[in-house]
This record gives sequence, C-alpha cells and structure tokens, in this order.
Amino acid sequence: MNKKEGESVTGNPASDLPFTVRAMEHPLDVLSFFSSVTLRGLASSSSGRDSCSEPLTLVRNQSFPAKRYIWCTEECPTETDSKWDSLPLSVGKAHADFELLERLGEGRISITYAARLICLRQGPGGKILSLSSLPCPFPDEFCVKLAKAEFIRSLAREARFYEQIAKTDGCQGIITPICFGFFTTSLSSTLHIKAWSEVERLPHKDDDELVYDRFYDDQAHSDTFADDQRTCRDKCPWTLDRWIARTDRSPIVGVLITERLGEHFPNPV
Repeated sequence: MNKKEGESVTGNPASDLPFTVRAMEHPLDVLSFFSSVTLRGLASSSSGRDSCSEPLTLVRNQSFPAKRYIWCTEECPTETDSKWDSLPLSVGKAHADFELLERLGEGRISITYAARLICLRQGPGGKILSLSSLPCPFPDEFCVKLAKAEFIRSLAREARFYEQIAKTDGCQGIITPICFGFFTTSLSSTLHIKAWSEVERLPHKDDDELVYDRFYDDQAHSDTFADDQRTCRDKCPWTLDRWIARTDRSPIVGVLITERLGEHFPNPV
C-alpha cells in the first residue's frame, strides 16, 4: 500500500510531529532529523561526592569543512554547487532525549558511550511524540561520541565526513554507521563532565599559545591546501582564527550521535 504524505509508515496518525512525515528514501534525511538533544548521565552538578546527575541539552551545530587539497595541480578546483559545504542546520525539527549506558571505548579525540533513546519531543521540554509515528525504524541502541575538551574541532571535522558519506548512495549504514548529527553546548561553570576528568588532559595556556587540535589546512596561505571560492568556511566557528579569537572561553561539549552496530570485540584493540 502506498503511503501518503503526512502518514506514518506504521499507519498511525502523525499529526503530533512538527514536520512532514514520509518514508525516508535516503539516509541523508536522518542527519537533519534532530534539532537538539538532551543527554542524561553525562553531566553532574559538581565533581565531589555530593554530585548529582544533571541533564545536558545540546543543539545542532555546523560541521568543519576542509580546504581543497591542491598539491601537484595547476589550480584549485572550484565548485558550482554546494556539495563541499556543511549541511544546513536543522531548525524546528524533533528533540531527542537520550540516556547514556555503558562506556564503549576511548580514542585520541573522543570517548564513546552506548545510549538509548528515551523519547522524542517537540523541542526541549516539549510535548512527547509517539515513536510509532517515526518516518523510519530507529536503532535499538545509539552511540554517543563525546569529544575530549581539547579536540572539539576534530570532532566537527569528523562530522563533515559523515555528511559527505551520506550524500553517496549505498555508503551510510553500510560502510559507516548512520549518523544523526553533531551537537554542541557551552558548559556552565556549575556543571562537571566526569568523563573529562577521567582522561589525561593536555596542558593549555589561557592565551591559546598551545592549540593541540590543529589541521594541515589551518594555514591562511598554503601551497598544498587552498580555498575553492566557496563561502562555507566564512562563518564557520571551527576555523583556527575564530577558535582562538572566541570571547566565550567556557568549555564546549560536543557529541556525534550514530547508530550502534556490531558485537563487542572480544579482546582489547
């Protein structure tokens, strides 16, 4: 039976959803499904014994496009379309409440947790939406990849790779897990991220003379990397000059949310 626009794939009414429901034809749509998320089990009210877990709400943020690699080419290629740009921010879409489960592992730039979806809402603290009205089946479990405090720019760059992969049919969900977006928030001085205190931190100076999260294309002028006349980096918050010049020095909490795939690897890698 063919589904009509505005009808859920389960046949249940979808009038509660703040957007048009239709069967998703491409995983790219999933990247724009959430405008914001709330994570439970990540932040606490303090770092002491009397600390209390606090929900932390993050909003969708822009990924970090790279410059073009132009080594051994006569000139920098230019694009007439927006394929190189970050995806536009999703506004007015669903809000997801997640609960963090077990810690899955740690890498150079991030710590990864399993998570379950508690509910969907019409915005933070809004009306709960029926999961049976979703436009596609959701995973039983998710992965929440938390950037280490000094590597938020790297996670923003990784988010862009997921966006580019999603634009190619047959890749996302097969060679990489389906990604639901990159989300950030400034951490209040009254909140504490326990996971950050459990990993070794690199030393930082207040004047940002030490910025460890650097990229080869951070240089303004380079014989290897160049801008391709696209404007996608003009207002990007993750370029090195904007990152160093930012006035809000609060730590930035950033997460990348994907589906969880596969069984546990039996031995440490």
